[in-house]
Amino acid sequence: LDQILNMEKIVLLLFSVGFVYFTSFPCCFGDLPQLSWGELRLTYPDDFDTAPLRKISDKFSWEKKSFYVSNPPRHVTGYAAFLDDPSRLHFSLPVEGCGHRTKTSVTAVQNNCTYATNAGFFDMNTGRCMGNLVSEKREVQLTGELRVNFGYLDGQFLIGYINVDSLKRLPPFNELINGGGWLVRNSTPYVDTSRVTEKLDGNFVVEKAPRTGLALLASGQLLVLQVDGVEDEKEGVDLYEFADCFRSLNATQAVNLDGGGSSTSWAAGHGVIDHPTCSDTPRECERAVSSIVCVK
Repeated sequence: LDQILNMEKIVLLLFSVGFVYFTSFPCCFGDLPQLSWGELRLTYPDDFDTAPLRKISDKFSWEKKSFYVSNPPRHVTGYAAFLDDPSRLHFSLPVEGCGHRTKTSVTAVQNNCTYATNAGFFDMNTGRCMGNLVSEKREVQLTGELRVNFGYLDGQFLIGYINVDSLKRLPPFNELINGGGWLVRNSTPYVDTSRVTEKLDGNFVVEKAPRTGLALLASGQLLVLQVDGVEDEKEGVDLYEFADCFRSLNATQAVNLDGGGSSTSWAAGHGVIDHPTCSDTPRECERAVSSIVCVK
């Protein structure tokens, strides 16, 4: 796998001066500014990291946590799930598939999840999934947008930017999803770099809002983290603070997923465990989304 990946990097670097194919369509993150998808398609060079996927044990746990963030100084509430067997991570869809929006709690039951959060970005009007998505070895779509990827194949995690041609030449992924913001890379804050690479809107980066994300920890565990907030009240965390939350738990790699009013955490036997705000107001309600993080 490493040889294949290195060859792809060389080939794509040689052709990285090619034409840029522009197509833009909206993706809504609550009421935050829209992310533009479909830019720099097919022609950008790969830039990603790999890490071994190792089963430590069968242990899985989740807990409510308080995080101290500094701009301004305050505490925020989050829900963290720790997987000793990262292969239990799946990106699952409603039974109707992409293009149909269902609450995280409903999709979790449909897919027999033990724990779940919302996952990928989607079109709020059509429910269409945005970006790359592979679910349980089934290729839902490979679109090649310049957005950070998080997935695994052949016993390795792959995090970063992957050209669509590379994706199609690699061995099949078990699971793969696009995020919006590479928060931590090699244990170092990476928001400033990823916001430029992915052309993230400045307000999207600094808005205080609920957030959902994934990380690999120094221990070898996989972390699913969701932080509560209320967008209209400017409560929650920006991407810099979200990165700090991950780093406080010893994340070596961390990726931001959809958030805002989509952010939801659910646990079997408990139901929805956080305080979702589907309308971006203090009123508690669960938003229908297109895909979920599913721990089985």
